Amino acid sequence: MSMLELYKALKLPVKATLPEVKAAYRQFAKRHHPDTAAISRSSELFISVTQKYQNYIRHYQKNRLLQFPNPKKTGPMPQESPRPNIRIVQFKLGKMLASDPHPTVRAFAASSLGNSGKKSAYAYLRKSLDEKNNLVLKAVIKAIGKLRIYQSAGEMGALFVHSKLEIKKLILDMAGDMGKGFNNIFIAGMKDKDSGIRRKSVNLFARHNG
Repeated sequence: MSMLELYKALKLPVKATLPEVKAAYRQFAKRHHPDTAAISRSSELFISVTQKYQNYIRHYQKNRLLQFPNPKKTGPMPQESPRPNIRIVQFKLGKMLASDPHPTVRAFAASSLGNSGKKSAYAYLRKSLDEKNNLVLKAVIKAIGKLRIYQSAGEMGALFVHSKLEIKKLILDMAGDMGKGFNNIFIAGMKDKDSGIRRKSVNLFARHNG
């Protein structure tokens, strides 16, 4: 979704101010939030607009989050330090993932942590591996795979053994992409009661250990 499409979805002119955008988004969320909207298409629209809105807010606040003076320069305007900005955004997403009451918002937070490219996001993602909502749990697994967190092999293996078929398939796909470091999952999969899981696990083990 482009910024123009965001303004259109919020029914705003392109020169709208930040308070106007925030107010319009609040009204939009009331109408289209998946927990209150009547049609499933609203869920997709809500996620798309929310992602673009979050990007807009982060961009707007980029020069306002924890600025520190640069000792190499003089003058009244402090230079931005980007690293604290990244940490703050990551912390907010982690808090959203852990405590927001709406599954779609938690799933969005997990996906955003995965898209951050920062392996430190695993500290937040791993806490949600016991998530009961499938939408959120799948987003967490995909995010960990996208970040290529090899240290997650043990926790993913434990989750694999106790999960339903849909989640097992997703974990197996992630392990297949990661490779030999996830042999524990391939071995567990070879013993699974589902023939499809057993067959795929054998093939993946052979591919990465041949």
